[in-house]
Amino acid sequence: MGGIGDFDFNDVVLQLRTSITYDVVGKPTYLLNLRLMATGGVLPIWLFYIDPTSTTPKYICIGSTNNDGTIGKIWDKDIKELNSDEELSQFGDYELHHLLNPKTVKYTKGDISYPMLNTYSIGIKDEKDNKPGKILNPILVPHTFSLSWEAKDFVLVVRRSDGVCSYVTLPYRDTENPTVNVKAPQGFCCATGFKWVYETTPVTEVYTEFRRWINNGTAVAGYIGWFNTLDEAISPDNKTSSGYKAFPDGMEIPSTTTGKQLQ
Repeated sequence: MGGIGDFDFNDVVLQLRTSITYDVVGKPTYLLNLRLMATGGVLPIWLFYIDPTSTTPKYICIGSTNNDGTIGKIWDKDIKELNSDEELSQFGDYELHHLLNPKTVKYTKGDISYPMLNTYSIGIKDEKDNKPGKILNPILVPHTFSLSWEAKDFVLVVRRSDGVCSYVTLPYRDTENPTVNVKAPQGFCCATGFKWVYETTPVTEVYTEFRRWINNGTAVAGYIGWFNTLDEAISPDNKTSSGYKAFPDGMEIPSTTTGKQLQ
């Protein structure tokens, strides 16, 4: 939403953790576990992931996989060919607002404006562990999986109010061609618990080192810890008519020290 100056990075907040399970003979299975925390936008939105085990482009719809991580519903064409209401309706059960709170309408077709859902402010908890967020079925990944690199394989599909779809990926720097794909980020991966900012509040107003991390995060080690440079903007003096400037009242840092969070 950078085109309208919306740099709050809360349209989708997803916690990710890897785990290993073993069968009776000791064969390992590597899973990427997912927990949906917030959907801070109002437009219908889906999250896909490029199947790392496939030799041809195959997009797994997040939320549709089975309990053991095996593939659920897929899109086996170029993701940008997923662009009509009829095609999107095939994935209606997995629209992210509906996944986070099934009480919201399932996408069928046409213009739908969803409520902005924040698991802490509206009290959504998963029935499996009674903790904030919604546990989604995991994804099978290879043993070489590294979220710091593979995060670029997530694709958000957003159905805009004009009926056209936008496709959002995480831009990254090409180490061999450092001027390629260097642009304003539309998402980031944060290796810690993270307080996402309040709606329409630029993340740079809350995290003082975020801008320098984006510009030169790998060169200056201090900027990598930008998520610890929280400007304490949650004092009562910074309240707005719609709530706290930085985060909803009562926000807490989720326990994700062994996981990562994708904004």
